[in-house]
Amino acid sequence: MREFDPATLELLAGRRGLEARRLVWIAARNRQTGIIEGMGLCTGADDLTVTIAGVSRTYLGVGALLESEPITAGAGLTVRIHQLRLAAIDGRVEDLVKGYETRFADVDIHRAIFDPETGAMAGPPHRVFRGLVNALDFPTGPVDGSPACIIEVVSETRALTRTLPTKKSDDSHQARGGDRFRRYAEISGAVPVYWNEIRSDPTQSPTQGGGASNNGGASMTVDATLERRPDWRVRLADYLAGVARRPFRPGTMDCGLFAAGAVEAMTGTDLGAEWRGTYRTISAAREALRGAGFADHVALVASLLPEVSPAYAQAGDIAALPGSDGGPALGVVQGASVYCLRPSGLALVSRLHIEKAFKV
Repeated sequence: MREFDPATLELLAGRRGLEARRLVWIAARNRQTGIIEGMGLCTGADDLTVTIAGVSRTYLGVGALLESEPITAGAGLTVRIHQLRLAAIDGRVEDLVKGYETRFADVDIHRAIFDPETGAMAGPPHRVFRGLVNALDFPTGPVDGSPACIIEVVSETRALTRTLPTKKSDDSHQARGGDRFRRYAEISGAVPVYWNEIRSDPTQSPTQGGGASNNGGASMTVDATLERRPDWRVRLADYLAGVARRPFRPGTMDCGLFAAGAVEAMTGTDLGAEWRGTYRTISAAREALRGAGFADHVALVASLLPEVSPAYAQAGDIAALPGSDGGPALGVVQGASVYCLRPSGLALVSRLHIEKAFKV
């Protein structure tokens, strides 16, 4: 509930009428000096100097601020959008638009109440809006109309809608002047960290930590130095674009061979060479896997690649998740999603469905 000073309350209680002026304060960064400076605009014919929060502010009148949409107060955290209509031909507006970085500039809107009989301000202005500049536009008006500059502002509650940053890769940081802070971001989580624990035996068998394994009959082995190529991102993107144009076909392009193809695109090692073309149906593939000693194709991948926590799966890693037929499916991790190959084509699934992940 808004609280007014005694003088304003007395004027409102007297019901003699009142005169209200809208005060808009924009704090933007000066393009030349880089310093954040404030500019005040107000409705009415005269400039106005008032003290707000202990600081003297001068608001420029005489037609710079043509119109301010009505602002309705309300409880809650709803993001409110408000438009200000400024005179485009006014030199002060031109200076604001051209001389300052208005994008995301802080905006305060106050309401000043005046006694219509004396013309004096009843009390300190009260704030009705706080937010930031969201957009700026110069719409085409009628031929006989006045050109206007429309500034769209949003309330500060929009900060609550911001999600976690999704682009924290080494590549995105290097684009900002060679920043290498996230040089090792892609291997974060893959390097074991021990806190008051007994370290595992480094000579453990490959079946315990991922890697080569015969698993009761499989002859596929993987070089322990399996590494991604320097341009693996481009190669993976090209591979996924090509797969999107290929039909689902067991033995040629199914979910298992799709994952193997992604590994080959990134590393040059084809993990599906011994299986490709050896079956034509899903049931035949399952029989071949069981004959080789694997419960399913996920078990085969587990024998070839080291398993990591789904939370630490990086772009290009292989993910196991529920398939459309109820059985397990394999896909390729890409950020917050997983590329999966289905009979209907290439699809994106949320990584929240990942049950197992394997490091490439």
